[in-house]
Amino acid sequence: MASWNLVQPKWIDEASRGGFGHLVTSWPAQLILAAAVGLGLGGAAIVVTGSNSRFAPLLLAGLLAPFIVAVVGRVRYVLLILLIITIPTGPDIYLGYREAIGMLGGIGGWNISLGTVALGGLYALWIGAALTGVAYAPRPALREARPVFLYLLLNIVSILFARDVFASLFETFWLIQIVLMFLYVASTVETRRDVYVILAAMMAALAIESIIMIGVAATGVTFEVAGISTRVTTTSVYAGGFTRAAGTLGSPNAAGAYLAFLLAPALSLTICHLPKRLRWLGGVAFALGTVALILTLSRGSLLSFGIAVMVLTAIGLHRRWFAASTIVAMAAVGIVVAVIFGPTLVARLFGEDHGAAEARIPLMQIAFLVIGDHPLGVGLNNFTAVLPAYVGPQFSTQFIYSVHNYYLTIWAEIGPVGLVAFLWILAAAVRRAWACAHTLGPDLAPFAVAVFGSLLGESVHMFVDVYKSWAQLDSLFLVAGLLIALTRLGRADVAGRPANRWVRLPAFIPDYRTTGVGG
Repeated sequence: MASWNLVQPKWIDEASRGGFGHLVTSWPAQLILAAAVGLGLGGAAIVVTGSNSRFAPLLLAGLLAPFIVAVVGRVRYVLLILLIITIPTGPDIYLGYREAIGMLGGIGGWNISLGTVALGGLYALWIGAALTGVAYAPRPALREARPVFLYLLLNIVSILFARDVFASLFETFWLIQIVLMFLYVASTVETRRDVYVILAAMMAALAIESIIMIGVAATGVTFEVAGISTRVTTTSVYAGGFTRAAGTLGSPNAAGAYLAFLLAPALSLTICHLPKRLRWLGGVAFALGTVALILTLSRGSLLSFGIAVMVLTAIGLHRRWFAASTIVAMAAVGIVVAVIFGPTLVARLFGEDHGAAEARIPLMQIAFLVIGDHPLGVGLNNFTAVLPAYVGPQFSTQFIYSVHNYYLTIWAEIGPVGLVAFLWILAAAVRRAWACAHTLGPDLAPFAVAVFGSLLGESVHMFVDVYKSWAQLDSLFLVAGLLIALTRLGRADVAGRPANRWVRLPAFIPDYRTTGVGG
């Protein structure tokens, strides 16, 4: 069977081996080429920033992609990092956006992001490899993904009961992307090097989003460029009129949930036996993320973060993972945070909130009314469609929005079987995290414990938040898929053998299937 190398252009082969420099042999030609490329990309950037087209960011990304690949060389890693880093920041667009749905907390359009493009590229490499059979490709982890597939199927079936079919299709399109990301990570992550790349991308995304949130909150200046927009929310509920940071995630609660889920894993990297740069990246991301989380003033997120850190600290002390210097550093950071943000946090957690918490109770009452009238669910993303019919006189003066309880949202939209399927996903992830904490080596066991704590915190947080933000569920399913891969690595560690399950890949795809830190 012919290799893809026989039909691909020479520049692709050269690019995959490290750059365009081999295509031109004389330095004047290289200089001219570099100048032309620089001018072209600079002009494209100017056009994109001044354009009102929704497709401009994706166009710029398409122009940049070949050059990034040429410099980095590892196509798969470039796409994988891009997929993860764009989870919180985008850029993305909503085609056919319906503001009436979005304003009530639903998914208001067809969401297409740079991560969508990266995911398509990853699957193109994977499927193409499997079809050619000339090199190695991983088999899909279908058995481990059964609860996710069941959940997706039930969401699709719920469209039959939807009053607004297009609203259901909006979220179905988004959910399919999440499931594809989950399946890709669960199936293709085979070595520790793969895991380290994903961890580095997660920490980089956390740090970048935190920097944006801190900067916007400190200056009060928001921006919108190339499909990336920021937001701060000002409230006078508390003395002094605090601002709540939302970053690029649309709302402080969504931003807080994203940060809270990743902060304990970031802290765990500082005590893992990992490459020094990765440990430092985790520490920086944790420090920045903690400040950003406080700036969201999200009580549910702070609770989730507290649960995760307490689990990691308790088990870490029991297993003697924390050195004395680490404990002193954590105590010092805690004191500094308490001094700087203590009054604000006390006011937010224990002060008068003018009925903000109590306003969620009527929304839960409405959800139970919907569940009673529609035992099989109202259809995916259709809670907002039926909501006006339930806003009678008793709720006319209340805050009307999607119910701040994700379990009730699933129950009302997908039905009780859908809720059971989602709980199966959570339970499987928690079980795998706990198992990995016992089977993985010292390089990844603390991370598994931190994920275990974050999953527990997330499970509690879902009782009091909407969870219709892409970053919240994307991160959850990304980690759930990674846990499947870590489970294989943990079993291989115990058995003392490699965890690879490869079939043949096309020869032109860069070799990323090596173990160890250095590859």
